[in-house]
Amino acid sequence: MTLGLLACLAFSVSPALAANPPENIPLGSEPSGCATESSLECEQWTVGRLDVAHKDLGLPAYALPSSFYGLSADRQLLILADLDRVDYRITPIYGLNTNLTEAAQLGVREKGDPRPPSAGGPWQGFGSDWASTGALIAYYLWMYDDGYGSGNRDCTSPTASGCWGHRRVILGEAVSLPNPQLMGAATGTAARNAGSALIISSNGGTSSYYTWADAEKEGAGGEQPGGGEETGGEKPPPTQITVHLTITGHGTVLVDNKACTVSCTVTLPAGSTITLNADPAFGYTFAGWSGACSGTARKCTPSVVGSEVSATATFAGHSPIRLADAATARAVS
Repeated sequence: MTLGLLACLAFSVSPALAANPPENIPLGSEPSGCATESSLECEQWTVGRLDVAHKDLGLPAYALPSSFYGLSADRQLLILADLDRVDYRITPIYGLNTNLTEAAQLGVREKGDPRPPSAGGPWQGFGSDWASTGALIAYYLWMYDDGYGSGNRDCTSPTASGCWGHRRVILGEAVSLPNPQLMGAATGTAARNAGSALIISSNGGTSSYYTWADAEKEGAGGEQPGGGEETGGEKPPPTQITVHLTITGHGTVLVDNKACTVSCTVTLPAGSTITLNADPAFGYTFAGWSGACSGTARKCTPSVVGSEVSATATFAGHSPIRLADAATARAVS
């Protein structure tokens, strides 16, 4: 957990609503499917545990969009964070920012808390989290197993200021930032202990490739996909397909003759055959796909269900790591 504070505006939070859990709520014994933390079985199990923890705190189950398990980790983390903020009556994070996501990707590679990037600023303060797990398990640990006796290395005693610090970053309580706030988030590709990171900051301009409003339109928070109420009639077939690409590391993904070197969105006519081609930059290798694509073949033709496709391409290269962090399994920092 890392915090940075400049001259910022405070926003109202109800202390009673956003109080820390009275004690850690352990994740519990993981199913065999969590040998790969990004597997559907493991993600569904982890969401079940998130719902149980929510219930223990007197809150309803997380109202996730139906497409949640097909979304990239950055979108999943934004949705979870904003659902918690809404439940605690805290202003939601506006959306995901490319520069902050690149900073989170660097945090994953270097196994430590992300720092604000030089691009896209000036950034007006920040809070950041890192954990040596996949994204959903990391979120659980940050929110529900972050007190004394947990893997939080900043919580050295029951009264240490670092206890529940990761949770306070997510809820916007650890540092006061002006609204609208932006997030960057990323996870690694290893089956176990992949590493995940997020950073929340703000600046004078709002630039986002995926917003909380987008998530609401997809059904987050209990809204009907498309932003309207269910009428009971059949929905018209989609007229276009939206392809959301998240790129971790350095490389290019070609989709419909458009080259994406950072996270991007491409819209195609309905019925199109989507082909994604990954090309690593010099010094990098293609590590694999996640989301709608899987495996390590550079070419992928994802199946289209509905009108949304989300995929993440990960390019691996050489980057420095801090050995003290790299040697810690499942520690939260």
